[in-house]
Amino acid sequence: MESSESSSASSPLNLAPPAPSCPPPLAWTQVLEQFRAAAVPFEVAGDGEPIRGLTFGSGQPLYVLNAWSGTSEVFCLMAWLLREQFRLVLIDYPQSARNWDTFKDCPARVATFLGDEHYDLLATGFGSVPALLQALTPATGLRRLVLQSSIVSYRLSWLERAGAAVFSVLPASIRNAFFRTRLLYSQHRLWFPPIDETRWQFLAANCLQTPLKVVAQRFRLLHGLDLTSRLKDVRQPVLLVDCEGEPQRNKQANQVLGRELPDATYEAVPNCGQVPHVTHPHRLAGLLKKFLLPQES
Repeated sequence: MESSESSSASSPLNLAPPAPSCPPPLAWTQVLEQFRAAAVPFEVAGDGEPIRGLTFGSGQPLYVLNAWSGTSEVFCLMAWLLREQFRLVLIDYPQSARNWDTFKDCPARVATFLGDEHYDLLATGFGSVPALLQALTPATGLRRLVLQSSIVSYRLSWLERAGAAVFSVLPASIRNAFFRTRLLYSQHRLWFPPIDETRWQFLAANCLQTPLKVVAQRFRLLHGLDLTSRLKDVRQPVLLVDCEGEPQRNKQANQVLGRELPDATYEAVPNCGQVPHVTHPHRLAGLLKKFLLPQES
């Protein structure tokens, strides 16, 4: 009788190796505790409110810009997975920032402070706008750019403008309003792994640290934005991360970016929602390593 080894060798099928199993979910409470113990805070003084943030890990510098609200700690799970290959620089926007120049200059000012001549940049949601503006700035130290939940152009409806105007002057006491929690729930909860109910609570608590009026002021900045005609001048390689569960406007923005950017790579990530750094950090970390690290020949 022919041995199983011989039979396998003569088989005409070219079978691919089995796909890696899904990694176990990170225990976010333990990761956050160790992240807080090891992260190094920084503060960059300027004309107005200083830029604050955290550095974590060792390796080539990877700067990170957050979305609309929350603090840099929301990236702790992703940072934990990347800590041996990257020194992550997690930036918190000044809450007093009122124009795009202030947001755009955050990475460059921090890089000067930390002594980084060159850096890569990951930006999500609202952060994609200052990231693109930074890429369009001459003599920038930005090498490569990763965009997720991108924004290229935006016009607020009259209802959005009215709501943003009202919310931008509300007192801080309303920042934890019930409707805001419900909005976060409707946008993000579906995409969280069911094995750990508390990870969703971690995201919600982090987002609610930013006063509603600050979020509204940032939202108002979008009105009339249109970077489409300038995208051809972005010279850095760009990775576009398209996550299932993102709003249609973000998917349309990725289509525009893919068409107009001179050097763009596209990666679709199913079943992860708008905050993959919280819901599926292993998958996002894998994409970042693939795009940003030198590939072995």
